[in-house]
Formats: sequence, structure tokens, C-alpha cells
Amino acid sequence: MNSPVIVHERRRDLELRAVFDAVYARVEGFFDPSHTWGGAPLTLWVYRVVRESYPQLDQAQVHTLVAATQRVYRARHAPGAPAHAIAPAAVATANEAD
Repeated sequence: MNSPVIVHERRRDLELRAVFDAVYARVEGFFDPSHTWGGAPLTLWVYRVVRESYPQLDQAQVHTLVAATQRVYRARHAPGAPAHAIAPAAVATANEAD
């Protein structure tokens, strides 16, 4: 018989977790290497978009969100990454069910 898996929330800033899905949806295209501006990547624009969209966040929180969204993008779009990579919303839903 399988015992239930207990998932402990390891995140410390739940405000960032609450906005992560919306931020990711807004900035995902900036990480696409086929989108450039004169050959330069658009990743620096991610900081601006997050700062303008969430002015209540401080600089460290913006950096944390940008780093996390970039990490998720790379994991989902890595060569050999499964097509069924788990979306952040699915992880949040699974954690709420516990």
C-alpha cells in the first residue's frame, strides 16, 4: 500500500510564489533565443517588465523572480526535456492539495 507523499513548502516568500505563474506567462517569450533585438538577447527586458508590473516588489524579489523564471524556461526547453514538463500551476495545485 502506498503511503501519501507529504510535501513541505520550502519557499520562504509566498508573495513571490503567488505571482510566479503570472510573471512566467508574461516573460516567457523574452527567453526564447530566436527572439533578439539586433542579435542581442531580450533577457534584460525581463527585469523591466517585472519591475513595472509589480512595483511593490523590491530589487531582490525581482531578481529572485527573474532567476526562477529563467530556470523554469531552461528546464522546459532543454534538449531532451519531456514534452509533458510540469507547469508551475500544476505544482502549486499539488501543494495546495496536501
